[in-house]
Amino acid sequence: SAEAQVAAICDDIAYNSHDIDDGLRAGLFDLENLKELPLVGPAFAAVEAEYGQIDRLRLIHVGISQLIGSMVADVLAVSRHNLAESDVGSPDEVRTLDHAVVAFSDEIAEADRAVKGFLYENMYRHHIVNRMTSKARRVVAEMFELLFQEPELLPTDWRARAQEKDEHGRARVIADYIAGMTDRYALELHRKLFDPDVV
Repeated sequence: SAEAQVAAICDDIAYNSHDIDDGLRAGLFDLENLKELPLVGPAFAAVEAEYGQIDRLRLIHVGISQLIGSMVADVLAVSRHNLAESDVGSPDEVRTLDHAVVAFSDEIAEADRAVKGFLYENMYRHHIVNRMTSKARRVVAEMFELLFQEPELLPTDWRARAQEKDEHGRARVIADYIAGMTDRYALELHRKLFDPDVV
């Protein structure tokens, strides 16, 4: 559907933008590394041209905003063109097309692929991120194992659900309990469960 196409492309825009923001703020890469990156480099260059030397955090904020704005403007222009050219008159007609009507231009799609490639190499595979992922995996596995073996450690309502199930059902309840945690809460609970000095 057109709505699904909008949601998918919005995810692309949001993930790329937020991951660039997060990578810059975490120090996984710097603004200098982005200068030659299509779409991103020009967005930050436009901000510097308009505002000159500004505070780094403000530059990042405004640069990301510029990046999002340029991608959204491209999607709107291309989508309007695609809708007019496809001559669709209903949501069902959009669904029957053999191509998406909500899309990036070829130029922005190519830039989007370059940004994803950059993030894959410089963020998702960064040794600091890999260490954090490994730690998170261990925290979740250790909590799951302990809560599975000792469901009496679960909050009352979760414990009741877990204890009325067979092993498979209990595993599902514990997995659901852990899946609902924020990162911060999971780390804090892990500390409470495994650090003998914390009650």
